[in-house]
Amino acid sequence: MSIGSNVKILLASVFLLSGVVTSKVDAQSLTPRNLDFVDDVQDSVRVDETQADIKYQSFYRMTEQPTNLVFLNNCTTASCVIEPGRESSAANTSSIASRVTSLEPFAHGDMVWDSVVTCVEETFADFNIRIVTEEPTDGSSYVEAIVAGEPSDIGLSNGPFSGGITLGIAPTTCGGSVSNAIPFTFADAIGPSVPDLCSTIAHEVGHTFGLQHVFLCEDPMSYLNDCDPFKRFQNTDAQCGGFRVEQCGCSGTTHNPYNVLLNEVGPKDPTPPTLAIAEPSNNATVEGGFTIKLNAEDDIAIDFIEVSINRQVQQVLLSPPYEWTVPDGHQTGRLFIDVKATDNFGFIAEESIQVINGKACEDPELDCNSAGSLCIDGRCVAGPGTNGGLGESCESDIWCQSNSCQTMEAEEGVVASGPICVEFCQTGEQGCPVDFGCRPEGEDSDFGFCIQGFDDSGGCQASGSHNGFAILLIGLLLAFTRRRKLEG
Repeated sequence: MSIGSNVKILLASVFLLSGVVTSKVDAQSLTPRNLDFVDDVQDSVRVDETQADIKYQSFYRMTEQPTNLVFLNNCTTASCVIEPGRESSAANTSSIASRVTSLEPFAHGDMVWDSVVTCVEETFADFNIRIVTEEPTDGSSYVEAIVAGEPSDIGLSNGPFSGGITLGIAPTTCGGSVSNAIPFTFADAIGPSVPDLCSTIAHEVGHTFGLQHVFLCEDPMSYLNDCDPFKRFQNTDAQCGGFRVEQCGCSGTTHNPYNVLLNEVGPKDPTPPTLAIAEPSNNATVEGGFTIKLNAEDDIAIDFIEVSINRQVQQVLLSPPYEWTVPDGHQTGRLFIDVKATDNFGFIAEESIQVINGKACEDPELDCNSAGSLCIDGRCVAGPGTNGGLGESCESDIWCQSNSCQTMEAEEGVVASGPICVEFCQTGEQGCPVDFGCRPEGEDSDFGFCIQGFDDSGGCQASGSHNGFAILLIGLLLAFTRRRKLEG
């Protein structure tokens, strides 16, 4: 989900405290440079020294498209010189840093680092998030999770209260991602503990994808610690809060970090939607005003469903129930119905059927209501010479009764190259009228458009009614020649 301009961004910080922890939430709007903590004490609770506190700060900035690429930077090879400014992982500018600074490299050794990377990969294993340890150089958007140094390196005090230690800090927002963000996990402040480093990285990276704190120990977005230290995102509607249940900072009464992350970046192995046409059945005979009913599901969400008749989109369905009633007076005869469901990650499912609306067109004079009509694949269409009919010149789709104006590449035998009004047809069925052939819309396609002069018979084709007369003359000539030889 992308976030537009002038969007409120929050800075989420984690603090390690001993003794009394004061929980604070600031709803004031600040500028990117005004990053001081604003005292707005709500109440105090006593917790042990392993717990933490949160402080929100708000300011306005622009974000771009979200990313699924997370670069873990331990500052041993890639640059960790950070400058104040708008969030930019590529430029190493941070809205959190208050001065130009260089963070000290990760100090806990390669063995600990490798274990931390593996743990972070496992924590995000269910999601379409790629963890890398080398900085991307191909211009891709990415989150740069710095895992090094201590809070004073970027101009932060150890904590807003006496005895506090800041473990990490990250920009966050409600309802989306902060693109190109730089979240910090202060490895020197945490120490060599793999689960603590791993859960703090997941916590801060989670904030950049819009995750809030939950009062659920097993989840990385929780401050609680009386559970398995190797935390994983829980698919649970949890209460919000740090060391106690609190109102959710963005919206709702509960928060499900797993689902929010899933909706933001998608699953690790995404699947297309499931789609079926419940009504009408294939090859059914229907009457004007019939209803198309669909069954559609997705593991995340259906974005939209397109309903097309004869290759023309007629309706877009955005929410269930997925059904649409074809208006009275729609084209009669054989109709090709295509439906296409797209989920919110662009995966597609398609289904197609054929129906007969009223009566299949066999004789246009008997089966069609309009003069100048033709039968194509069992349906009545406006023929040449009628307003917006087959083969007539056009400038846009609305000029054509078929709602399809196309420019066709000229080739041998094709009379018109367009732009002309075309009609949808099935290849290989020879359903187009005399002088027309079904030209495929693509290589090996089962469908195409009726084009004047196109030969779809697999052999030579002359023009119009003269073709039969020419064949008759050739036949008479051959018969006459054979008779002369027999008489001689």
